[in-house]
Amino acid sequence: MSKKLRSSTNTAEIDAEIRSVAQEHFKHYQIYGNRIDTVWEHGQWWVRFDDDSVRTFSVIDCVDGSGNDYFDFEEV
Repeated sequence: MSKKLRSSTNTAEIDAEIRSVAQEHFKHYQIYGNRIDTVWEHGQWWVRFDDDSVRTFSVIDCVDGSGNDYFDFEEV
């Protein structure tokens, strides 16, 4: 049985964690109003923010060499 990916789990707790991780991950990006939006769509989480253009990132699950899981972001 495979483990369900956290990025494909639609809960308020996951949303809050993604927002927190995204704030740190994108802290050096020019984001108007420091506003990062999380969106649940098509069975997964997305992060969007406005800079010079609207940018969208897929939220992906990752595991480091020690087995710790974390979220990362891939621009689409």
